[in-house]
Amino acid sequence: MRTIAIHEAKNNFSALIHSVEIGEEIVLTRHGKRIARIIGETDDAQTDALLAQKRLEAAKLLSQARAKVLPGMPMDWKTARDAGRRF
Repeated sequence: MRTIAIHEAKNNFSALIHSVEIGEEIVLTRHGKRIARIIGETDDAQTDALLAQKRLEAAKLLSQARAKVLPGMPMDWKTARDAGRRF
């Protein structure tokens, strides 16, 4: 990953695009602060597959968390608040 100031990127934009095309990642800075990243375009099918995998992982974690919640009578917020207090 290469870091470049915006004014330098403006002067060398074609070269930067070529670098991104061959797989390099470019970080743009303004006054030393990171403000943007230029990355190459990915295959939509690959991105969709990754998103689907992440959704399944999130659903699994949510199911596990729900299984840990004890069923019971609903509690009003004041009771829940007071239950968490230490006297």
